[in-house]
Amino acid sequence: MTWMRSSRTASRRAASFLNAWVEHLSEHARHLRANGKTLSAPVALVYVPDTGAHARDHRWKLSAMLGVSEREEMAGKLAVGSSEVGGCTHPTLFQDLQTLEDAIRAAGLGNSPTVVLATELRLIVWGHGIDGQGQPSINELGGGAVTVDLRSIEQELDRFYEGVARQTTSWWKKAAERITIEQPEARVQYDLWIWLMSKFSVAARVRQEDKIGNGRTDLTIFPLDTSGGNQSAVLELKTVRDVRTPKSTNAKLIKISPQDNTAWATSGLQQTATYRDDLKINGAFLCVYDFCAGDGKALMAVIDPIAGRFQVVARRFWITASHEEHRKDRYPLPAPPVLP
Repeated sequence: MTWMRSSRTASRRAASFLNAWVEHLSEHARHLRANGKTLSAPVALVYVPDTGAHARDHRWKLSAMLGVSEREEMAGKLAVGSSEVGGCTHPTLFQDLQTLEDAIRAAGLGNSPTVVLATELRLIVWGHGIDGQGQPSINELGGGAVTVDLRSIEQELDRFYEGVARQTTSWWKKAAERITIEQPEARVQYDLWIWLMSKFSVAARVRQEDKIGNGRTDLTIFPLDTSGGNQSAVLELKTVRDVRTPKSTNAKLIKISPQDNTAWATSGLQQTATYRDDLKINGAFLCVYDFCAGDGKALMAVIDPIAGRFQVVARRFWITASHEEHRKDRYPLPAPPVLP
């Protein structure tokens, strides 16, 4: 994932690319369905930092207007790009997902952000590439109107937790020692954005880090149609950990106190409430991704009353460090009987 580590600018460009192409391919699929057509072969778009360099190195065809019209014939295309429209396309048209997948790997793009329209009814997004860590986000298209309101957003937060976050291995550096990857908050934010952006692609725009005054929101959701009960929301994400991620292998672990974790998480209530009011957004969420050992009761005992006062939906999502933790939390056993 060197594209993600190289610079914040590169990471934002990759996110803009994915966001735009999820929209373009969703519109193309909608156009096909509206005209009673099917997608005869899958289409894939892959992020590269330099489209021109890729075209020269691989002898792919530059296409400056790629993605401009939803009526464009896209079936079978494998293309790469660096921006919201345009790119370069592989000289071969691919008829199935397996040969398309093989071609992506052959071009050295297995760890690059990828969006695939598999059929006119299925969109798949790999935020870290088809060979990268983490699960893809799959959006089943054509299932009728999609409502974007505070309830549906909270449902997707739960689905993301169960499908991606709860038992993830990609956010841990050494799970047995409860050591996370460096900058876990940025990774959680990116992965959640991928999930929400793809799930709501036909009905809303999900943005990362909108600049508001002197601050930046983590995630905002704006429905395309504000009628019919659709609502906007702002999400603030916080991660809490037992220890800081060491810079070197033999470095002494630095513990993070419960008080510091609580102060950090609670500050998100102020942020998301302020962003909601400044932007006149319908709802505000604080999402605490908790990597600590323990049940989080003390943390939420502080957060919940303040969240109620600020009218913020506060949720804690515990990231388990082992399957044993997962099953004991999910399927707790009763205390054994006391024998005489």
